[in-house]
Amino acid sequence: MIKYSLLSACIVCSLLLGACHSDGDKESIAAPTQKSITITPSLGQVIQGRVVLKDAITGQTIVEVKNIGADGTVTFKVDSNKLKNPIIAEVLPTIDGKLSYADEAITDKLVNLNAAANTPILRAAATITADQTNLGVTALTEAALVYAQSLSAQITQANLDIAASRISQQLRLGHSFQITDAPAIAKLNDFSELINYQKISEPKRAYALYLASLAKEAKRLNSESTQPAYDILQALSQDFSDGTLDGKQNAIALTTYNNAWIQAWSDWVNVFYSSIFKLQNIADLSAWLGVFNAQVPNIPAPTPVTTATPIRIVDGVAEYACADEKNLKSANGQSLYIDFINQSGATVNIDWINYTSQAVNYKKGLATSQIHNQQTYTTHPWKITDDKGVCKGIFVATTTTKKTLTIKANEIVIGLDTPPLVTETCASKNLPVGKLSDLIAYNGDYKDQGVVVFNLDSANAKVIAKGTTANIKEVCGANVQSNGTNYYLITDKGYATIFKDNLGKYSAESADFSGFYGEKVTTSPQLCESNGVDDKLGFKNAPSDFCGFTKSTVTAITSPDVYTFFNADKKENVKIIMNNGNLVSVAVENKSYAWACGVGALPVCSGVTAKTANNNTTFTFNNAVLKIVSGATQDLTIKNGALIYQANNTTPTGSCSGNTNPYGCVTISGANSPASYYEHIGNPMLYNGAPQVQFNPLVPNSGAVTYFGNAPKPGEIASGLSVGFQKMVGETQNTAYTFIQYDQSFNIIKDWAFRCKDENGTCTGLTVNTTNRTITFNNVVMKQIKPMDGVIQLTFNGTMKF
Repeated sequence: MIKYSLLSACIVCSLLLGACHSDGDKESIAAPTQKSITITPSLGQVIQGRVVLKDAITGQTIVEVKNIGADGTVTFKVDSNKLKNPIIAEVLPTIDGKLSYADEAITDKLVNLNAAANTPILRAAATITADQTNLGVTALTEAALVYAQSLSAQITQANLDIAASRISQQLRLGHSFQITDAPAIAKLNDFSELINYQKISEPKRAYALYLASLAKEAKRLNSESTQPAYDILQALSQDFSDGTLDGKQNAIALTTYNNAWIQAWSDWVNVFYSSIFKLQNIADLSAWLGVFNAQVPNIPAPTPVTTATPIRIVDGVAEYACADEKNLKSANGQSLYIDFINQSGATVNIDWINYTSQAVNYKKGLATSQIHNQQTYTTHPWKITDDKGVCKGIFVATTTTKKTLTIKANEIVIGLDTPPLVTETCASKNLPVGKLSDLIAYNGDYKDQGVVVFNLDSANAKVIAKGTTANIKEVCGANVQSNGTNYYLITDKGYATIFKDNLGKYSAESADFSGFYGEKVTTSPQLCESNGVDDKLGFKNAPSDFCGFTKSTVTAITSPDVYTFFNADKKENVKIIMNNGNLVSVAVENKSYAWACGVGALPVCSGVTAKTANNNTTFTFNNAVLKIVSGATQDLTIKNGALIYQANNTTPTGSCSGNTNPYGCVTISGANSPASYYEHIGNPMLYNGAPQVQFNPLVPNSGAVTYFGNAPKPGEIASGLSVGFQKMVGETQNTAYTFIQYDQSFNIIKDWAFRCKDENGTCTGLTVNTTNRTITFNNVVMKQIKPMDGVIQLTFNGTMKF
């Protein structure tokens, strides 16, 4: 009952907060230790919504939630002591559950999203170090955060860097903007700010136009969409949850786009960068957006980089005189990375020369002994200046191998003449010092999609990362975490983390060496065989640690019909997709292995039959072969067994007729209603069995009442009904109904919530009388808010007492 009482208490508190507190937009005077953090969310301009900042490690809110301002941003003043860990910025609906935004692909009206009040619509994570920070929150930051969360139990800056680097590489973002930059804001059918060269910086405009192009592309792919910017946000988050943009969420193909589109988009990105900076007015921009189609790109012929003659060409890098800056500009090219190594004894600055010959700063104040790793393209010029802004040289890569520019006091060396300085130590990172002998079990190749991206050879103190050989200078660890153990390797060319989880899976990752993530190649585990029956599958050729599947719970959605069967701890699942009564695909996976048939280029499924009768759908398996998707070394055969889905689409029977509960009863009607009536059951340990009543001491006749249904027991339900009321200008009364159903193993079957509160803050048909302490429901309509895409509407009639 404790679990449920906390849920009810949260509902009551949220209702009372709406009555007792202001919107929190007034800021107190900043203390000397405070930092200013501006949040710029973008689905186009967000018109109506809220933002909250949370500690990424603890999940605790670090500053009061605030409404998004008229300019589409929110600024917080935050105590720097609360910023020691990375933070997460969450964009939330209003307390009414609404978020409105100006979708770049919908030009005639705002888009309105409905969700539970505390459901994040999009998020970004970052470590805040500057006194003033403007953090962008976009589809790209949401996708990167989802992947970073999959890498370890805690969100670290290292994981955020890996995720940002990985998404930047796969979407070929180049260096025009970083994903946590704040983009310019596109207003409803008003892109004039994006052409404002004097007011808006180039990275802000590039980022905003990139996001606008994504929305336009989502609308082109699905012309019926009413929220394309939000559609592409969801699709990218699902796709990148496994770290690979391939048109799939793990093994399941997305319906939003496919891998062919990913390739087309990547090929088009160079056209995007080379064309947007040539747009001179709003008419040009409108025409450009109007014909947008990434799959049929208008790729112009490459533009000559320059008419100037290089001073020298060494190791695939051309150096130009500083006087030639105005004759140099970027054009279409191929991706590569450059390491800028500062050994000059003073700080230096690194500028990119863009497509219109303008210098754009990318690294200001690179300290001596530090390294800046930069993604770029052939044909893109880079200018190096000293701390006074005096040019030291301009350099353009002519080939795609990784480049190194070492900045000395009196020259710039092209190529790696001496190893870069190691600037970190275990001590500087507050980590224990380990030994090379600790790494024996971690030795070997690590692969990403079948390609070796990392090799560890502890006997010779060497690693090979993305083809670069480096010497291990120091081993930091072991660092024991809740989900495994890792070591941090400091080499003479970069840094890497190796990790062994609690299931024995080894992985390696780094934001250096051009960024990589790989899993260790292991020998095939011993295979085993099992037998299946109803709701249990028997396997052949299965790993010894995943030798069968037993169903505990199941969820189902329609159009297409997707049935997901889970085991008791929900660490294993079988997903079956049907379309118009025909079997499309089957996928089996846990945290270590995945197999499938009928997905993408995998063979169609055979040996599986589906039969629906008496509201039940049964999937029977007979030697169905599933191909390897990840983790395993051999295909899986589902030898026998069946999985059964029991549909329940009937309206419950029963009413409050004859009810004698002293606290009253209300009848619930509506298709797919989870129950036909509601009454207070209570618990002797909570409020002496009575409802919880809280009056607002500041406002007469205002407060909230919470009624408790059954306690959560195996195979039973727990429900609650909360009513908030006040007699003030604004919202007057509202109500919320929750319904949670458990199976015999105490797994949740249903977790639904409903709410009555219209746009004027009133629940029509609800009357609260604080004199005789009664609440009357007269055809009160409550709409489903959980799950957030729920469509059920319930009608309440009757009287409750308190």
